Amino acid sequence: MRHKSPLALLLYQAKLILFAVQGVRTFVAGNTPAPDVLVQEGKLHNETWSYYPDDLPLRSLYGGDTRAALVPYLAHDSFGDSYKWLLYGDDDTVWFMESVMKLLQDFDPDLPYFITG
Repeated sequence: MRHKSPLALLLYQAKLILFAVQGVRTFVAGNTPAPDVLVQEGKLHNETWSYYPDDLPLRSLYGGDTRAALVPYLAHDSFGDSYKWLLYGDDDTVWFMESVMKLLQDFDPDLPYFITG
């Protein structure tokens, strides 16, 4: 059986902002392609940058709703089956990784959970 990393962090955002999440692979989906320099620098920090354009014409109140729904699928397409957990947050979400790992320690990563707070 292939070793899976414990976490993969997904970030949905409308504007491209650089993140540094030490020790966690990060998938960032914006509404425009990231500049090449940002993509290259992101590789040094275990970041994968992607994009999905805003809905035009709008399908709801927010142009990024489709992107927000697709981020887990886009990330899985990029990472494959190489993670135990996906953490999904917006560009202003703060993760306390020690607490996340403590919360998840008693859950079976092979079962489908949707945990929210």
